[in-house]
Amino acid sequence: MAAVPGHDFFASGSYMTQQKINAEVHPKFHRMKPLSRLGNKFSLVILSLVLGATALIAMLYEQTQYQNAMQQASSTLENDARLLSDNIYRQLENLRRDIDLISETPPVQGIIRGVQANGVDPVDSSTVDMWLARLGQIFSAVIKKNPEYEQIRFIGIAHRGREIVRVNRHGDGVMLVADDQLQSKEARDYFQATIKLAPNQFYLSDMDLNREFGKITPLHVPTLRIAKPVFDSNGELFCMLVINRTMNSLFARLKQQLPDGVGFYLTNEKGDYLYHPDINKRFGFDTGRRYRLQDDFPSLKSLFHEEQYINEHKLDITSADNTWKVQFLRIAFDPLNEGRYLGLMLTIPHEQIVAFHKSSRVQNILLICALGFVVLLLTVHFSQRITHPLKSLANSARHIASGDYDIQIPDTGSIELEVLADALRHAANDVGQRERALAHLNEELELRVLERTEALRQREKSLLDAQRIASLGGWEWQTEKDRFVWSDQMYRIFGLSPEAFTPSYSALLEYVHADDRAAVMNAVNEHKIGQARFDIEFRLIRSDGAERVVQSEGEFIRNGEGDVVIVRGTALDITERKQAEKRLRLLASVFEHSLEGITITDPHLKILEVNPAFTSITGYSAQEVVGKTPKVLSSGWHDADYYSEMWRSLNDTGHWQGEMIDRRKNGELFTEWLTISTVYDYQGQLINYVGVFYDTTEKKEAEQRIARLAYYDSLTQLANRSLFGDRLEQALRQSRRNNSSVSLMYIDLDRFKTVNDSLGHKAGDLLLKQVAGRLQECVRESDTVARLGGDEFALILENIDQVQASHIAQKLIQRLGRSFSL
Repeated sequence: MAAVPGHDFFASGSYMTQQKINAEVHPKFHRMKPLSRLGNKFSLVILSLVLGATALIAMLYEQTQYQNAMQQASSTLENDARLLSDNIYRQLENLRRDIDLISETPPVQGIIRGVQANGVDPVDSSTVDMWLARLGQIFSAVIKKNPEYEQIRFIGIAHRGREIVRVNRHGDGVMLVADDQLQSKEARDYFQATIKLAPNQFYLSDMDLNREFGKITPLHVPTLRIAKPVFDSNGELFCMLVINRTMNSLFARLKQQLPDGVGFYLTNEKGDYLYHPDINKRFGFDTGRRYRLQDDFPSLKSLFHEEQYINEHKLDITSADNTWKVQFLRIAFDPLNEGRYLGLMLTIPHEQIVAFHKSSRVQNILLICALGFVVLLLTVHFSQRITHPLKSLANSARHIASGDYDIQIPDTGSIELEVLADALRHAANDVGQRERALAHLNEELELRVLERTEALRQREKSLLDAQRIASLGGWEWQTEKDRFVWSDQMYRIFGLSPEAFTPSYSALLEYVHADDRAAVMNAVNEHKIGQARFDIEFRLIRSDGAERVVQSEGEFIRNGEGDVVIVRGTALDITERKQAEKRLRLLASVFEHSLEGITITDPHLKILEVNPAFTSITGYSAQEVVGKTPKVLSSGWHDADYYSEMWRSLNDTGHWQGEMIDRRKNGELFTEWLTISTVYDYQGQLINYVGVFYDTTEKKEAEQRIARLAYYDSLTQLANRSLFGDRLEQALRQSRRNNSSVSLMYIDLDRFKTVNDSLGHKAGDLLLKQVAGRLQECVRESDTVARLGGDEFALILENIDQVQASHIAQKLIQRLGRSFSL
């Protein structure tokens, strides 16, 4: 190996010596003409390369930009479809939350108790009519807060499903429907479906046009209804709550979220249009003219087959005049019936994508050409600087080739060419040194080969030992005799006894799962097409009925004629590995798609992983919190005792759950329900904490608003009769416990009806507000001022003697005796 480079070197020297002789005979030919041709060829090659590279870059850039434009358009449609889907899911969840909150308000249970007690609630002595009035106030407040809510109804189960309380949106306000306008809903689909539900279940209707008295309303309002059954204390169905939500505003918001030029279509599970750019095609199934997505786009017909379940589909659709890029997404909105869904489709024409791409294409191509021209000029300039000193180096090389190693090689003025000049200066001295170095290198290579050979032999022995330790089954099949030789591990894998079973090819196939038998046979038969090895996974059914997964690798041994005489291989039971992989994929899917935020930390509370829902709730991305502790979310709201109790529960039980107030990335406080669990390894050592939480901020705020409506007078903001009764009972208990006094004052306004009749109800309401304000000014903050109804007020004064009470009474009379400005 060392002799070959040396031989080539001396052969080159002989060639250069011959060239020296030729140069002496024809000096002009060998000294001028080759250099001239080299420069010209070098320039032509550079020119061709630069022009070719410029054209190729321009062409590749054009193709890449076009493909990127199409891919970006497809990704944009997919992201937009998911955003619209999340918006729809969020609106449906808000609808479920609101009807759930309404069902838990005091008036609903008060009505049930009152009806069961012959008209009077035994808890606070309120009549059913009073509770119905309060429920109507709550309905009105909810509709005012939610512009999309068209109706809220309280429907009784008795009396053929007659509406008991109904509040409608009326223009910019709300209207409590009179008793003679209330309807029976027993025949409606949503009534019949809701009475079949269990507690805490919801019914969601199909989206259709709103009907009144069995007829579609003139304005053609798309409506979605949600209903929840309400049960009494005995578990009997008493009534149901129904909210009608108009969908026009939601459709408009979804459309506004999309870029210009993107087509938006929404259908039901049958393909009927709920939203179409052409308003005349919307809800055609309700107006007598049916328009369906699969009729306008026949290639999407398979998406609506009942036997197929395609959640997401993207494709390009071509018609006579254009081609569209299409994104289809199925939105399953009813947890009680997975067969009900909305079909969301977004489209964008190729013309629009190409038009955007073309707007910048000419400018970019011109820029590439300009850069290519600059590169060409610089290349020509540097080529001239290189070829000139090459002439001097070539002359020196001829002298060295002829054996003149003492020649003085002039400086070239270039670092790269100076390297070549130095190489020529050291060429003569390097020849001997290189030969000795090559000989030494050859010896080292031979020694290294011996060492590697020994290392490979040791590795082979280690591999055999590892197979034995790993209980890897080995087998050999002598095809001509159909004789199998199995290792002990093979019998253990198949659950067989060597004494009771004689392995053969046909007997082995009997234990292979019927669905995998053909694949095993094909793998074995691959030797007919010249394959040397095979690797296959298959299932086997053992004699005890257990199913196992086996990975088998083998090779074909052929005789001199090329026929397979032996098949030799190994088998490994990978059932547990396959099950573990399946569980890991399932856990990863749950982690990524959970609507609840999940945080995983190490024992030192350093965050290791968070899921997308964590980012959605807190605003922090995974990159921002990984490596930090959950203190990044701390709001400072909870004291040290709160956290001490939490850690006590974690240390004692390995589990804690409770309400926590944290802070989002934007500084906003939010309330969450947090569950923390500890994770231990097989040695019982703590390795992780796992926190799961969901945002309850909106629910807490809604509960506070509803509680305010239930216990405070909506006109004067004073305590109502119910809250007054609670506080009076509490004050009396406190008085008996502390042996203190309580003063109760009852105030009735004289001639209030005259004010209402003469000046109107607005003036009466203003008078009541001013009276309430003056009453509050005359008492302490700890005292209770309540409006019992109409022009009746009451005061509860605690820890006060008779003289102080008399003084306050005189003060009230004086303040109320002053004139009121209406």
